[in-house]
Amino acid sequence: MQHTGTYSETLPTGGSLKVTRQGWAIEYYIPGPDARYNGDWVHIPSNKVESHINALSENWDEYLKLKKMFPSGSEFTKEGLEGMSIRVGGYSEGVFLKGHYLKMETRKDIDHMAETFRYAQKRAEEIQNLFFANQNGKASNNNIYKTGKRKRGCGMSLLWITAIIIILYFVGVASNQ
Repeated sequence: MQHTGTYSETLPTGGSLKVTRQGWAIEYYIPGPDARYNGDWVHIPSNKVESHINALSENWDEYLKLKKMFPSGSEFTKEGLEGMSIRVGGYSEGVFLKGHYLKMETRKDIDHMAETFRYAQKRAEEIQNLFFANQNGKASNNNIYKTGKRKRGCGMSLLWITAIIIILYFVGVASNQ
């Protein structure tokens, strides 16, 4: 039986891992300033995750260089690699995944985000192999998120997946008795 739909899991840094038969992505929702405004999404397709991991470290190094260059009390913002922001001075400084959201202000924060991305890579492969294996027993390497745009579709919720696993378990137990 082939499964369809989307598996979703909350990541330690607050984003979501979205896995389908065709591919996977990491997503973060950024709310608007208040209820009058729509929020925005940071969407990292699977083929861009490794470059985001590298960009985290490189952007952090750039942040440290800029911090030494600018005198105390000044403010400077620069676009970093992979669309991240680097901010020095002002009310909030560090490396940001997008705009001034998802702030990473210490090396520990950078490493935590990179570890979350690595976890997502490993977990996505596990999920694809478990739920979305094709007839040859291998997960598809096609990436449905090639455009980097968030796609919506009907998804199989974690509740349904859990229910199917429980049913299959009890069918197996009953057939062994």
